[in-house]
Amino acid sequence: MIISVVNKKGGVGKTPFAFSIAKDLEYFLQSNDNSIIEKIYPEKAKILPTPKKIDNCVYDFGGFVEKGVLDIIKESNKIIIPCTSNYNSLLRTLETLNEIGND
Repeated sequence: MIISVVNKKGGVGKTPFAFSIAKDLEYFLQSNDNSIIEKIYPEKAKILPTPKKIDNCVYDFGGFVEKGVLDIIKESNKIIIPCTSNYNSLLRTLETLNEIGND
């Protein structure tokens, strides 16, 4: 299974959420953004500028969406878009949804 946690808005809890899911499911965890995941989950976490698609992986995508990222998101079994209830977060969430939905 492939799970993507994504939102263009930073600071909405993508990394802690992705880490918790990966740890609970004993999945790999990949991110394209600088974070502490390699330190707190060294046996299965990797930060890569261009993440590689693998099975049994949770992807923690930074607040930016690139072509390789979109490919993985579109092939994900589950897509989680965390947000908060402020205007900027909701706006970025809508932008993320639109970007994922368009080729």
